[in-house]
Amino acid sequence: MKLMPRICALIGAALITLSLMPAAVANATEGDLVRTMTWNVRTRNHGPSEWARLIGNQGPDVVGLQEICMSELPELVRKLKEDYKITYNIAEGGYGGRA
Repeated sequence: MKLMPRICALIGAALITLSLMPAAVANATEGDLVRTMTWNVRTRNHGPSEWARLIGNQGPDVVGLQEICMSELPELVRKLKEDYKITYNIAEGGYGGRA
C-alpha cells in the first residue's frame, strides 16, 4: 500500500522533531520562547472573571479560546488588563477563525 510509507515517513519526521525539541528548549532563553494556550471555555459553566484568573496566572503570549461568545471577549480583555497587566488583541473570525 502506497499510503503506509508516507505515514511512516511522517511519524518518523515527527519523532525526530520531538526528539530535538528538548535540546532546543534547553538552550533557549526566555525571550526565545512563545507560550501558547488553548482552552474550551464552555461559556455556560464559567464567565470572564474565572477565565481571566486562569489565563492571567498562566501568562501565555497567545491564547486560543473555543466555545466563547464574541460579546464576552471585551470583558475578558478588560479583566486581564486591569487585574494582571496583560494586554491581548482580539482576532475575530468565528468558526475556523484567523489569528
